[in-house]
Amino acid sequence: MRTKNIISVLALLASSALSHASTAFNVHPGVLDNQPDVAFRSGSAKVRFNNGDFFKIQGFGDRVEFSSVSNKDWSFDNKVIYPSELPFADIYCIAESDILTIVATARHDNMTEYSVGVIKYMKHGKVRLRVVSAYIIPEPETVGLLSGLLALSLLAIKRRRL
Repeated sequence: MRTKNIISVLALLASSALSHASTAFNVHPGVLDNQPDVAFRSGSAKVRFNNGDFFKIQGFGDRVEFSSVSNKDWSFDNKVIYPSELPFADIYCIAESDILTIVATARHDNMTEYSVGVIKYMKHGKVRLRVVSAYIIPEPETVGLLSGLLALSLLAIKRRRL
């Protein structure tokens, strides 16, 4: 499971590097199971992941807050988003610079960290926040293991060519 998530993150990084050539790029949802949005003025929604995990976002007039839900204990490196923190995004042509990334930590699930991408846009005359992507952040040990395996694979390929 973690290997699949690491491959997803590596694919995202590769596509992100390619997207610098143009102003818009393809936003892949990653492990996000829905694309919830709320108005900054009001409303709430659950941000759901494909593993069944979730947390809540809620509009409070001048901000949107990220929060835990009953038996799901979360912490966030940026728990409150104000409209001034983001540029307006064209929902049909999102630029990489339109996305604000926060880290959400599932304290109830072995401190699993997610990189969560959000945008600000207009819908029916209301300023809204939408969650557009989420990726599990690989543990440093896993990244080191994969780097080592990649190095050994490259060495084996090089030896076969000789």
